[in-house]
Amino acid sequence: MLAVDVQSVALAKSRFAMKENRLLKVSIKPGCIGCGCCEFLCSEVFKVDGSAKVKSDADLEKNSACIFAAEKECPVGAIHVERCEEKGSS
Repeated sequence: MLAVDVQSVALAKSRFAMKENRLLKVSIKPGCIGCGCCEFLCSEVFKVDGSAKVKSDADLEKNSACIFAAEKECPVGAIHVERCEEKGSS
């Protein structure tokens, strides 16, 4: 059974809602065990089929709160989230 820390999800939503003007890069590092935690927390971004994958059409900015929650809750630390330049920066 997958236990989700609802308080962590709420904290992630409130903490990262202000960062919607930032671009994100999300990747899955080697070592994913395919537990499905990320897909459960953020099905708009992650799909698990043996191991986790980031959906190519995912709106990372719109789903940033659940992305950060999935990164935090991944039991093997396989989710890597990188904050990139602000929109409009060159």
